[in-house]
Amino acid sequence: MADKVGYAGWIGHNNIGDEALLAANRRLFSDIEFIDFRYWNGYDSLFLGGGTILPQFLVGGEPEVGRSNHFTAAIGVGIRDSDFWNQQLAPIDIRYLAGRIGLSGVIRNKYIEYLLEPAEYLSSNILATGYYFSDEDYRAIGEYEFDHLGVRGPLSQEILSKYDIDCELVGDTALVLEPSSTEIQREKKIAVCLQHDKLKWARNEDYLHHVVEFLSELSSEYRIVFLPFQKEDISMHIDLSNNLDSAEFKNYCSPMDVQGAINEIASCEYMIGEKLHANILSACSYTPFISLEYRPKCLDFAASVGMTDYNIRIDKLTKDKLKIIYENMVDSDCVVDKLESEVSKKRENIRQFAHKVDADLV
Repeated sequence: MADKVGYAGWIGHNNIGDEALLAANRRLFSDIEFIDFRYWNGYDSLFLGGGTILPQFLVGGEPEVGRSNHFTAAIGVGIRDSDFWNQQLAPIDIRYLAGRIGLSGVIRNKYIEYLLEPAEYLSSNILATGYYFSDEDYRAIGEYEFDHLGVRGPLSQEILSKYDIDCELVGDTALVLEPSSTEIQREKKIAVCLQHDKLKWARNEDYLHHVVEFLSELSSEYRIVFLPFQKEDISMHIDLSNNLDSAEFKNYCSPMDVQGAINEIASCEYMIGEKLHANILSACSYTPFISLEYRPKCLDFAASVGMTDYNIRIDKLTKDKLKIIYENMVDSDCVVDKLESEVSKKRENIRQFAHKVDADLV
């Protein structure tokens, strides 16, 4: 069996979710040393360790995973949904316009991307880089001929089925992570993880005001813990914690502390999460979560663990709708038991899938 394996994932960016995926793969394959494939091309085996990275890791741009004779496995990955990506996401969306006229490949060129990036910093109304996906892009997943292809959720599986691509629905790889102790006690706290990002269902951040208004109504009963999951959102969460009664800020993304984030969430009664892996790491400790769906991948995960009733698209979100979802969660007698059951099933799926991958490693 290989002792060193190339690893493809969005690591090294102080993003708790992506680092959690690497930690999960290290737990599943404890005898393997994972090497970032961008810095080493001598691997005989390559892992796509998770994240919503297909098909874009295969069809141009940076980083791009080339195919040769090496063994390749994708574990718990998500598939990007063209219903989201192939729409105009900004008033001036160069990526969208290029895709509409069949020139999306030009935008993916790293030199063109380098030239266009400054335009995005000039105005929040400009989107110059990114992906617009064609049928050929999705077919590239099948043509890549993965030795093992496991996906995060049912929506990812459905997208691949449209192109007759076989895969296994295994769940998100990070679900194998757990709190460091079973003795962590729940406290009267609600964890909250939000984010800044242009690429969302919502065209503005008005929905954040609804979230804050809702949290202000709970602050007399709960301590609100603001948890950024990427370094770019640290300032935002500090400001929110300073402007809300009974709130605090906790930083586990810079420096990185995945286990600390899991333990912190485990000590809370609920999570309100916009970042995908805030909800996934919440599920790791069977902490019920409300998924603020900023992209389809959030629904993909929620559906994979039976939590679609607690998922809401951010462009549909109001304080009253959020309150109804929260009250339904609090009033449910079975949400924790159901979440534990679904997560346990996915953990077993992931371990069995990893065992098959391990047996075939070069």
